[in-house]
Amino acid sequence: MGANRFMIVLLVLLLGFVGMGVTEEMGIHLSSTDIHLAQSYIEHEDILIESNTDFATQGWLGSGTESNPYIIEWLNITGHGGYGIRIYTTDVYCIIRHCIIQTFYGGTATGIHLAYAKNVEIDDCDIHVDGYGATFAWSQYCSIRDSRIKWASKGINSIDSSNCIAEDNIIWEMDQIGINLWLCDRWTVQNNTIYDAFHQQGIYCRESERMEIDGNTIWNAKHEGIFIESSDSVTVTENTVHHVGPSTASSDTGHGIRALDSEGIQILDNSIYNNSGNGILAESDLATIEGNLIHNNEGHGVMIDGASRVEVKNNDIFWNEKYGVYMTNAALCDIYGNRVAKNRQGEAYDDQTQEGLWNAWDDRISTGNSWGDYSGTGTYLIDGPAGAVDNYPEQQVSTPTQLTSTQPTPTEGNEFDFGVISIVVTVASVGCIALFLILILRFRIRSSNV
Repeated sequence: MGANRFMIVLLVLLLGFVGMGVTEEMGIHLSSTDIHLAQSYIEHEDILIESNTDFATQGWLGSGTESNPYIIEWLNITGHGGYGIRIYTTDVYCIIRHCIIQTFYGGTATGIHLAYAKNVEIDDCDIHVDGYGATFAWSQYCSIRDSRIKWASKGINSIDSSNCIAEDNIIWEMDQIGINLWLCDRWTVQNNTIYDAFHQQGIYCRESERMEIDGNTIWNAKHEGIFIESSDSVTVTENTVHHVGPSTASSDTGHGIRALDSEGIQILDNSIYNNSGNGILAESDLATIEGNLIHNNEGHGVMIDGASRVEVKNNDIFWNEKYGVYMTNAALCDIYGNRVAKNRQGEAYDDQTQEGLWNAWDDRISTGNSWGDYSGTGTYLIDGPAGAVDNYPEQQVSTPTQLTSTQPTPTEGNEFDFGVISIVVTVASVGCIALFLILILRFRIRSSNV
């Protein structure tokens, strides 16, 4: 009898461990508290909710409060009218989670569409569409987290929405843009993985303000990794942007991070490398470029074009094909505390010749920049007609090692396959082992009865 109990305990433990192991190996993105091996997706038609009362009328669980939100979950939705889930003009609390949504409609389909909605959370959904993965239109206090969006024209698309969050999503193989934010306010875009934006940007933020773009990883976008246009007070921090652009350098594409016609943009502590254009292109006044690692780009490391009062400080700028820091038509900018070395065309360039608009290549007190080609005596002359100098230069004592990086291949997408595949494989594997152990258990019981 004791041996039989031991076998039952062993069966339960193995079911748990194998389930978790196979699930992790296959790349399912549900947390351990969310994995329900017995749970199956329910086939469902597309959903349209146009008022708060529709949730109860349609029979969704919950009451719409913050502590007891309406729940839409474990559905497999194939939309036939261009939409998977639509929620309009609501302000009750709602969570959409663990859903698979597929819809195709001539390039205009939308997986989840929120309009004039508040308090909607999207969590752990797989969205496969030919238009927009998730759209937030004139909505507030909504979020999308831990979801996977593939083959959309725009993965996440927001128009005139505020106080929203896009976090920990994987977005890949877009025709245009990974995350598109237009006329938005107070968005947090954090820890997303975006790759293969075939024709435009990884993240595009325009005519928006007070935005935070933090900790995202972006590669293989066509034009820019992150593009900020006509926006104010946007913070771009700790992102990794690489392998952006076409195969050959171009003057207007392939930039890691670009800020155009904006004010108060902060580009801080990013890693930017192996892009076909400039590492950072700033065409915006009052920007701060600080603490970035910028290397092996085919253009300039940092290019300031037609902007004024930009601070470029404490950056590491190495091994770029053109200049490390390139200033053209720039005025009243401060460049100091940077380590600049081994850039192929030269370390720095400045063409500002108008008195009163000169750029400062030191802090005017005691700190200049560290230059890879500085002789160690006197001032450091900046290339270009400005005749600018760094009055407090230092030698770049340690020569940076040539940094290399290969472009990730789409095979990394194996871990991003839709969760349903992982569940099927997991259940099948666990089932086989369970059957094997049950047969052993039955054999032992029969043996004990003989």
